[in-house]
Amino acid sequence: MKKLIFLLAFGVFTASAFGGLYEEAINALNEEVYSVAVYKLEKFLAQKPPAVEVKKAKVALAQALLSSGEAGRAIACLQDTAFAEDPSAQILLAQALSKTGDYPGALRIFEKLRSSASGQEKEQAYLGSAAMLEALKRSDEALEVLHFAFTTPLIQNRAYLLAAEIHLSKGDFPAVKKDLQLLNNPRDAERLASQLLAARLAFKEGDINKCAALYDEVIQKSKHIDPRLAITAVDELADAYANSARLQNAEDLLEKFIEGNAANPDLAEVFFKLDEIYFRQGDGASPELKKWALEKGTERGALAQYFAGLLNLRDQRTDRAEENFETFIKDYPKHIFLADTYLQYGRILMERGHYLRAIEIFKSALQVTKKPRLEAQLWFAIADAEMGHRDYAEAEKAYLKAAQNPDFTSAAGYNAELARIRGNLPGSLDAQQDIASSNGLRLMRALELARQRNPNAQTELLAIAASKNGLVSESAAAALAELSFLNNDKAGAEKQIRAIRNEGGSDLSNEKLDYLNVFLNKGKNETENATAVRENAERFLAKYPHSEFATLVRMKLAEACFRQGDYATARLNFLEVAHANTDTTLSEHALFLAAQSEARSLEPDSLTQAMEGFEEIASGNGALASRARLEQARVKYTMQQPNEAIVILDGLIQSNPVPDVRYEAIIEKAQTLFHLGLKDPANYKKAADTFLLVGRNPEASASWRNQALTKAAQALEKTGDKQGALSAYYDVLNAPRTEQPEYFWYYKAGFDAGELLESEHSWKEAIAIYEKMGKADGPRAQEAKARVNKLRLKNLIWEEDQQ
Repeated sequence: MKKLIFLLAFGVFTASAFGGLYEEAINALNEEVYSVAVYKLEKFLAQKPPAVEVKKAKVALAQALLSSGEAGRAIACLQDTAFAEDPSAQILLAQALSKTGDYPGALRIFEKLRSSASGQEKEQAYLGSAAMLEALKRSDEALEVLHFAFTTPLIQNRAYLLAAEIHLSKGDFPAVKKDLQLLNNPRDAERLASQLLAARLAFKEGDINKCAALYDEVIQKSKHIDPRLAITAVDELADAYANSARLQNAEDLLEKFIEGNAANPDLAEVFFKLDEIYFRQGDGASPELKKWALEKGTERGALAQYFAGLLNLRDQRTDRAEENFETFIKDYPKHIFLADTYLQYGRILMERGHYLRAIEIFKSALQVTKKPRLEAQLWFAIADAEMGHRDYAEAEKAYLKAAQNPDFTSAAGYNAELARIRGNLPGSLDAQQDIASSNGLRLMRALELARQRNPNAQTELLAIAASKNGLVSESAAAALAELSFLNNDKAGAEKQIRAIRNEGGSDLSNEKLDYLNVFLNKGKNETENATAVRENAERFLAKYPHSEFATLVRMKLAEACFRQGDYATARLNFLEVAHANTDTTLSEHALFLAAQSEARSLEPDSLTQAMEGFEEIASGNGALASRARLEQARVKYTMQQPNEAIVILDGLIQSNPVPDVRYEAIIEKAQTLFHLGLKDPANYKKAADTFLLVGRNPEASASWRNQALTKAAQALEKTGDKQGALSAYYDVLNAPRTEQPEYFWYYKAGFDAGELLESEHSWKEAIAIYEKMGKADGPRAQEAKARVNKLRLKNLIWEEDQQ
């Protein structure tokens, strides 16, 4: 449940006698037009006014920055020694620190002011101290501080509200009611906060109807007073319904709010909650979500399109998710979720094994990134894709790009070393004696062997576990247990648990048992597993907060949060592991994953600089020269210079690079021609012919051939050559099926061919296509058989022996 921290606003500024820009800025600040206030105050300070005016302007600038959500910049304004003895500036600094999560730092300032300040500033310091203590989970101390004799009505009321919040968290319901009754002539915002707490109390007491009525009142009244509070109330009421097994009520509430509040600037939060309810319902997208997704040019339409993609992805309707994300990218090229959409789209491609295309998508995201940490995360994703493509040299370089961000430095370095180990690159620890010299890297090598299911993994892990080398040994023991579990050897896993249990006294044994249970716990699927791991990890950390295994358990907790999509919590836990751990290998890994968890928006990079960087590699004629040319072509396409991209691709193809790069370059050229068909339809035929260069190549893998043939068919459809398209689709279905057949393009071609035949009313031919897929073992065989039955029933078509 969301927490409310009731800190007093800094107050109203008065105009300076200096006049001009300063006066205009203060007016904007008092009218809550913070961006204008920041702009004018910065211009004012640039004029180098007298020192006394500088000090006032910096305080005002800090307030404007804090109010607009830029707490870091506000802190920078106030860390001048000139503000060290200014109580009002110190209060503002403490509030800014609290906004960044630095509760201990804020508490130190408030505690100092409690003894040095006077009047309202002293009261603000006491209220601030209590809020920080509560944020640090020191509730009893917070309540003691709130016993201070507040006299200012506004501060006094906020103290009562904070006390009520703390009492509610402690389950002291009579105290909550008493606190709320003490409110003296509350303002509208305080009254709404009181009603919100009363609603939470009603839910705790099991009165869902009263709870709903109070929340409804907050929602209706806060729309015009505090729209953010309306969002909070809607989310909490949805949770209350969901936790009372009234999921449909929660869904109706959220959809009604979205329908009636399309202009709310925080609508994304409601969509996130609605997505959570859809997930718990398990019923797929509602008609409302589909309807909103059809809206063009609206925030609601953008959010609906994005969340429809997430929902389809979760329901394993990957094709539809891909369509949602492609539509979003095309229709909302400046949306705040664009980078995340690129990220989701790229992950789909990675799961299909289309690593080079995924890299292109991730690099497109880099062009629109606004956050350096997300840029680092994208470089990390690129590196992962390079690892999947087995270009370990390129993966190493991408990891090192990610390592340029301080939060990623250690973890990205860890993975760069892993790339060197896998690729046997210069500088890798390829000699056993070198591996043994670093316990962390020795463990990493052993874990890599385990990942490959190499029989030597168990021997190496046993040796590391027996070395009694702190966290590394315990990691090896946990890995042995997990390896046994993955090999369906539950007895072996339990043997490892018993071995650890026998190492010490009962308390230590139980602690280690609980520790390993975090790692061993497996659910029926990824979702259940992540949930179970998270619950066990949180339980362990609550029970053993100072355990020597706490960092590893927190690491596992962070990974589970990441798999659940709770990236904020994952990042915080990864960072805590990184800062608390002395094992550099684990610390690096944690920092890397912390950065990977961040990612929500992107920062533009210079395309010109990218071209120059690729040119330097390409002109060096090294192992990565051809890959650099391929990346140059993609950059040119991103720069909306498709013809120049084709020139580069032609040069690359003629240079006869390694097969995978050649196939990727040909398909990339064909894809560019396909997009040019929007302007000149003649390019569709050129695209089809180019796709077929790979599709008709017997040396290409099934994945490359099937992809090229399917896309060639799509291009031929655009030219009106439906027979040629059907022939290409059929070639995919008729190709020999290997021991590990390719499924995605196989089914894509088959169902596209069937739909094309259905559109021509060629029912029997469509049935033949679906039957062919139904007879081939694969994940969508039953779906194909169902299409056969549906067509027969709908069109009264039966085999002769059925007539």
